[in-house]
Amino acid sequence: MSSEEKPGEVGCTGTEEEGGEAPCALNRVCPECGRLSGTAGARHCDRCGGELPESAGY
Repeated sequence: MSSEEKPGEVGCTGTEEEGGEAPCALNRVCPECGRLSGTAGARHCDRCGGELPESAGY
């Protein structure tokens, strides 16, 4: 813990870049098997053929 941090605080300065997928990628997750489609706008899962959810329109 640095002298600037208070007890119980996490050492996040807010200057670090955050990673990960954007929240709008949820329409690419197959509800049948959980696989994330590698293709934006795909209608069916590449693995199991299940129908992917509609885009949320973001």
